[in-house]
Amino acid sequence: MAQIILKITFGIFMFLLFLSCNNEFPKSDEGQLRENVKYHSELGWKMEIPKGWENIPEDELKEQRKKLESQFSQISTDFKAFDDFGITLRKNRFDTFNSIYFLNENNSYTKTDFQKEKIEKYRILIDHNSNFTIDSTVTKSLKIGGKQFDFYTFLMEIKYEKPLKTTVYTGKVGNYQVLITVKTEDAVSESEILKCFYNSTFD
Repeated sequence: MAQIILKITFGIFMFLLFLSCNNEFPKSDEGQLRENVKYHSELGWKMEIPKGWENIPEDELKEQRKKLESQFSQISTDFKAFDDFGITLRKNRFDTFNSIYFLNENNSYTKTDFQKEKIEKYRILIDHNSNFTIDSTVTKSLKIGGKQFDFYTFLMEIKYEKPLKTTVYTGKVGNYQVLITVKTEDAVSESEILKCFYNSTFD
């Protein structure tokens, strides 16, 4: 349970860190892109990058993780224990698509764990004085690229910022469990990224 809480805490602080970043982002790591398609070899995951969105280079994500390690060391003494990055994209500092994955060979991570994380996420948001509205208290399911994904949605409002719609997905891909967080501030951005995500394929 401690590791689950750390994953949630890390995700929230990554989000807050993105909000504090400058609007100007470096160019994507073009060496990882082919015909505007991102391919993650470990997961066998292929996903088109929507027009206006860009890949976030892994070295940039690792650098942000280092900042968190120093800024929030009082929360965790082992930020290096966090899981590997999957496909990670952004349109701007509000519209983002983030994913991580970890081994789940024995199916030790279940839908019940996902539900527990949802409850814990809401508790942490309250503790950080964030306003949020639950769009769906029931976890739903859908098939993406032949894989089963569970998901839930909520709205979150950070002080002085626009409300963001956040949808969290999890699915088993091979021996790995994938966790995906999609944050968008408008219906257009949400439609762009979800269309590409829902058309993803897995080897």
